[in-house]
Amino acid sequence: MPVIRLEDVSKVYPLPFGDVVALDHVTLDVEKGEFIAIMGPSGSGKSTLLNMIGCLDVPTSGNLFIAGRSVREMDDDELTDLRRDTIGFIFQTFNLIPLLTVRENVEYPLVLKERRRDTWGRSEELMAKVGLEDSLAPHKPSELSGGQQQRVAIARALVNNP
Repeated sequence: MPVIRLEDVSKVYPLPFGDVVALDHVTLDVEKGEFIAIMGPSGSGKSTLLNMIGCLDVPTSGNLFIAGRSVREMDDDELTDLRRDTIGFIFQTFNLIPLLTVRENVEYPLVLKERRRDTWGRSEELMAKVGLEDSLAPHKPSELSGGQQQRVAIARALVNNP
């Protein structure tokens, strides 16, 4: 069973000057461990597709399944749980929390999951894997370069083993 399945998914944005079709009957399966690339020109629906797969947006029509569960049948609380527990998402602007340290930003999804802070080892392991030195752990995002902020976002996206 694919971990991500889109069946005839469309997304239409109604605008005053006319509807914009961002996705038009997309069908896609992604198997566990499979890597895919989403490519296309600006305005072709790449971000819409990724927002859909990340459960940040819902299809206008068609079905989206994540880990075998139909997203269409989930309420807001279930979608929140799915995003928190199953999906790792890295935004273009990283969305790091400015008041938290690097370590706290990486660890934040664990706090949302109500896991005790005895999981520091996981945060430190991921920080090392993405090339962040231990000395950066107490720093705030504003003290980091863009590349370092990106690595913090990657570590945070992976901390829950999506």
